[in-house]
Amino acid sequence: MRVENQCDADGDEQRAEKEDEAHSEEEADGALAFVRGFFGGEDGGSGFAIVQQGAQTFPDIFSTGSNCGTGQTCSGIKPPLIATWNLGIQREIASNLIVEANYVGNHGTRILRVVDGAPPQPALVSQLETFCANPANAFGCSESTLQFSNLFLGQEFGVLPFDAVNNNAFIDAFFDESSGHSWYNGLQIQVTERNFHGLQIQGSYTYAHALDDSSDPLSDTLGNGNFPIDSFDLRREKGNSGFDTRHRGVINFVYQPNIGRGKARFNEGFVGRALAGWELSGIAAFQTGLPYDIFGTADTLHTNLADRATVVNASVLKTVPSMGAFVPSSAVFTGENPLAFNPDNAAIMPIPFDVPSNVGRNHWYGPGINNWNFNLAKTTAITERLNFQLRFEFYNMFNRTQFNKPDNTIGDPNFGYSTSQVGQNDGTTGARQVQIGAKFNF
Repeated sequence: MRVENQCDADGDEQRAEKEDEAHSEEEADGALAFVRGFFGGEDGGSGFAIVQQGAQTFPDIFSTGSNCGTGQTCSGIKPPLIATWNLGIQREIASNLIVEANYVGNHGTRILRVVDGAPPQPALVSQLETFCANPANAFGCSESTLQFSNLFLGQEFGVLPFDAVNNNAFIDAFFDESSGHSWYNGLQIQVTERNFHGLQIQGSYTYAHALDDSSDPLSDTLGNGNFPIDSFDLRREKGNSGFDTRHRGVINFVYQPNIGRGKARFNEGFVGRALAGWELSGIAAFQTGLPYDIFGTADTLHTNLADRATVVNASVLKTVPSMGAFVPSSAVFTGENPLAFNPDNAAIMPIPFDVPSNVGRNHWYGPGINNWNFNLAKTTAITERLNFQLRFEFYNMFNRTQFNKPDNTIGDPNFGYSTSQVGQNDGTTGARQVQIGAKFNF
């Protein structure tokens, strides 16, 4: 009896395991059908090429066409391509003095970018504009109604007769494609003095211009966005790269004075020991600011995004706003005067619907960098194989505030004002820092 019960129990377990396996297979089939249905394939009709990973199938976003199945089309994403070129000359002008000049350029294509995967359709927007232009329309809409979420859900909100999109299941859908381009041209000059009475010094200067027509889809720079303003007009996105640094100069040096024990002067007795082993080094960096966009507050192009602000009075761009150059303990004016732009406020001036901004992408530049770091060190020999070093390190020696880009949205209370500073690379404050260190070398 016990054996029979045990057999029944084993049979029940086996049946349960088979049911679980069948259920798991159904779930896997359902998941695979979803992937194929979303990306195309056996269950979803024409779609992307696929790759096999064990028992699972995934879309091949970098397909070259060799593995496209019957009835399938390959992904539009391709590996990026970049062509580079350079020309340089180096001359020794005098003993230990070297001058070098280089021209460096490159051009990139197939750069990954993001566009709106389900944007408002121009034809539907045009129909809605015609409908809302009639003041007596049944929904009481106007052109100002055709903005942002109303383009996707206007019918559901009861403010429009129909939506301006083909499908509102996805809003702000990220769609990646390899259609971006980049350009870079730079002049690099470097002067090096290898030894001048104990001084080694090098100076470098770069004059360059970086352009592209797409922002980083993964991590956009401060003051910039991921999406193009109009995913149907990508030509308007060509402009300064988010990292474009037009001018940059760097000076670095190491100075070991010819005094103290073992040197030419003051090399005897207590004085010689006290003056021996001193070294002063430093690095100074100067550069112009990084570019950014200034955005309005109205969806003037009916794309679900505010367009770049339109300049209406360029003569006041750099004049100080009524708030003043400084807001105590809060902000510093480092940008442009808001009176230079259309405020996207119909009570002040007409909102420029259907008129693209007269300013290109990343036209404006933020504050630059002027930073000096110094190091003063004294090395004292204790024995032949042991010495002691005391170091004094100064970061941002002259305590210059390196401001971040200013607020870049028209209508914000702090528009044109910087409210934060650029910190050190280790994440600490950008204010002057002094460090004292000591170590034994053996």
